[in-house]
Amino acid sequence: VGAELLAVSSIASSKAGADIRGVMEKASFKRGQDLETDKKYAESAQVFEGFAKQNPKSDLALTAIFNAGVNYERAGMNGPAIANYQGILVSKDPKAETMKPKVKRLLAKLYQDSAQFEEAARLYKATAQENPKDPLSANLMYNSAILYEALGKNEEAIRSYTEFTKMTKKNSDKVDALYSMATIHRKAGQTGAAVSRYMEYVESGGRDQEKVVESAYWVAELSEKQRAITRSKEWKQKVVSIQRRFAPNKKGPGATYAAKIKLEEARETFKEMKAINFPRDPKRQKEAADKKIALLTKLSTQLGDIIKFDSAEEIVSALGILAEANQNMANAIINAPLPAGLNAEETKQYKEGVAKFAEPFNGKARDAFKLTVERGWELEVYNAAYKEAYDFMNQQDPKAFYDGGEVSSEIRLVNWIR
Repeated sequence: VGAELLAVSSIASSKAGADIRGVMEKASFKRGQDLETDKKYAESAQVFEGFAKQNPKSDLALTAIFNAGVNYERAGMNGPAIANYQGILVSKDPKAETMKPKVKRLLAKLYQDSAQFEEAARLYKATAQENPKDPLSANLMYNSAILYEALGKNEEAIRSYTEFTKMTKKNSDKVDALYSMATIHRKAGQTGAAVSRYMEYVESGGRDQEKVVESAYWVAELSEKQRAITRSKEWKQKVVSIQRRFAPNKKGPGATYAAKIKLEEARETFKEMKAINFPRDPKRQKEAADKKIALLTKLSTQLGDIIKFDSAEEIVSALGILAEANQNMANAIINAPLPAGLNAEETKQYKEGVAKFAEPFNGKARDAFKLTVERGWELEVYNAAYKEAYDFMNQQDPKAFYDGGEVSSEIRLVNWIR
């Protein structure tokens, strides 16, 4: 009836016509609201969208566009939701200005959910900069930094993190941002900046124990690359001491990084052990053997401690070193120079005695190589230590440790089935 009355030009242009039009608009708008209340979001959005197109000059037009965007979003229809939100952003209606900050936040989230990450990052940042007093501005800037970091846009990410640290009032958030910036610098090969940020994160009291130990580790490793040897040694000690404070029993936060440092120390011990060879002088051979065995004992203790950290990669590497060390000891004994003046029979007997002396070390080497392979399978670690151990076991037992160029795929299949 209202539409028929408004079809009469004299009524349409009168005050009565304006009143009729207002009643019809409100009825149409309420229909959208009712559908929203009934959680029929897609239908509600369509009604609101239709309302805005049919009544562009209505005081409710902008609200209808906004409601259409919200309900399209609730219905999981991101495309139409984005289109409606964008309609408010391009509107020249002065009333739209108060709505734009909220719309930008919603639109940024939709871009993020639609995998339009760069556009989302740009909008999060712009919204935060345009409304610095908004309580959510720091969070929006943080979102921008996270997205730029994920996109590999390192300079933009660093700028957003830097702005975030100025916006947030929480000191803990500022400290957390230091870790993120340090990681970006490290991955970008900006070693100096990475070291500074990581040190700052640790010394500022980072909350995440794993990240604190990791940060100390990277200070040590990157300092070594910079040839800042004193600082590197100092921070390697810090890695171990900090991790011990967090996890006295080794297994726990930061265990992997402490294990890596301890593995480096073990490798140095192994290097020292390998450098000892048996001289020709029989009197000096015992001295060399004692030194070599003492270092092997020290190394075995070090490797046992590393395994206690329960870090998969380092467990396999430690077992591999243990195998190599025992193998090296056995080979050194077997290949030691023969005493002078032995006849053929004496030489034979001497070699048999040496072989018996070396056998316990060979046995330990075989056991350790086998265990390296087995733990590699169990932990799904296929590093250099695993590969060397597998090659050894293939020579010892080709049927059980088959090597036909298909090993890795067979291993993956076994683990997949399990």
